[in-house]
Amino acid sequence: MLLYRSLQMTIAAAVPALVIGAFGCSKKDNNPPNSPTDGTHFSSGNMAGNGATFSVVFTKVEDVPYHCIYHSGMTGVISVSAASGTPTSHAVGMGAVIFIPATLSVHVNDTVKWTNGSGVPHTVTSIN
Repeated sequence: MLLYRSLQMTIAAAVPALVIGAFGCSKKDNNPPNSPTDGTHFSSGNMAGNGATFSVVFTKVEDVPYHCIYHSGMTGVISVSAASGTPTSHAVGMGAVIFIPATLSVHVNDTVKWTNGSGVPHTVTSIN
């Protein structure tokens, strides 16, 4: 029998993100994120503990698969389409071994903020 624990998050309405190349990132904990190597890759570094966050601003149309390097089955995809009006912030939660939601559609210049809602360390690492 599988048991699921609910995930409760509070996301601030406006969370600034530092834009670096095609992606931007900011984190709540003290471990600095890895910088993008070529404008299409990103990694949060270790997001240990409940409440750690990582944000990315997407600046081009593409599908971006990502995963947690600690949990091979913990995967997701951000589908980025052409810009549409005012940029929007989107939230992705992180459970024990799952991204919630795992698939997310956004527009160019939108921000995605991942929040670790579990006591389990995670990463957000692009696969491209």
